[in-house]
Amino acid sequence: MERQDVHIGQVVDGYAIEELIGRGGMGAVYRGMDLALRRPAAIKILPAEALEDEDLVRRFEREARLVAEINHPNIAQMYRVGRIGGVPYFAMEYIQGRSLHDLLKERGRLGGRACVDYLIQTARGLRAAAQRGIVHRDIKPANIMLDETGVIKIVDFGIAKAIRDDTFKTMTGIAMGTPRYMSPEQSRGGNVDQRSDIYSLGATFFHLVAGQPPFDGESAIQIAMRHLDTPPPSIKNLNPNVPERFANILYTMLEKDPAQRVQDYDQLLALLEGVYAAEGQPRLHSYRYVSPDQAAQKSAARAAKTRNWTLVALALALLAALPFAWRKSTERQPPAAKATGARYDELQKTDRSAMTQTLIELQQFQQQVDEQAD
Repeated sequence: MERQDVHIGQVVDGYAIEELIGRGGMGAVYRGMDLALRRPAAIKILPAEALEDEDLVRRFEREARLVAEINHPNIAQMYRVGRIGGVPYFAMEYIQGRSLHDLLKERGRLGGRACVDYLIQTARGLRAAAQRGIVHRDIKPANIMLDETGVIKIVDFGIAKAIRDDTFKTMTGIAMGTPRYMSPEQSRGGNVDQRSDIYSLGATFFHLVAGQPPFDGESAIQIAMRHLDTPPPSIKNLNPNVPERFANILYTMLEKDPAQRVQDYDQLLALLEGVYAAEGQPRLHSYRYVSPDQAAQKSAARAAKTRNWTLVALALALLAALPFAWRKSTERQPPAAKATGARYDELQKTDRSAMTQTLIELQQFQQQVDEQAD
């Protein structure tokens, strides 16, 4: 027989705890009711047995403080922080809706246009956090909620790190997050900034539109290693309906080197807002998925293009000098050896025709080289 939850039915600081919603590594979440304001609330309570883990308690209480600092429509609002019999809890906005993880399980994958909208909203919320020096560190489909009106709400800053607060920095060498969506630098246990969340956001939305995460494996270590050294698969092969511009933005978010990624949320939002822009508007960037083999081929093609441009320039210089040299050679000949006026004109016409044909062939050759390099 299942043991009855001792918290259900309790009234704490004006909140009636009604039912269990779910449990996770950072505690249990209940649906509650604010008796004074008559509004629902999500109440998160740390498990009593976890009180022996001082670090876990600090992280739990830090989550409440971090979220309370942010006032943004795309981040679940914090209402109250307190303790129940010595056990920390906080009450926050109750989301009438489902997580993107739930939608993914139900549908297999999500449409590109909807995902662009969800990603824009999520990026706006994370930008508000980043402006306060806060990195979420665990962005994944389960931590992105969609309410009944279509508004995205980011939840669970339980392992977030306040960059400006050295007291609560995660110890170096400890990787915290979800392996499928963890950035390479986070997998190594190194220092992270907003670009790490941008990577996790890219991995999350890759999964949503492609129907599978960019990297998977039989163990967390295997997945982490793939984040470190394996290129992501082609989104278009997994879902041909994804707009190319959107796919290319996701690839850029998934760059292994943080310096090669989208650098901040302003840049990301500028790119996303142009995905479905009307034809004729200028493109902000033009990114393209390139596999390792394609990258090597492209490098070789560019080298060939440089060499061939040199050959073309030399050929054009020689062709330009031909008429002058031909005229000089005829001027040095005795009159008897020169062609008649009519023959001279005919030869000039033939010479110009040959030059024109050669130039056309050179242009066609260069066009083929350019296409191979691109």
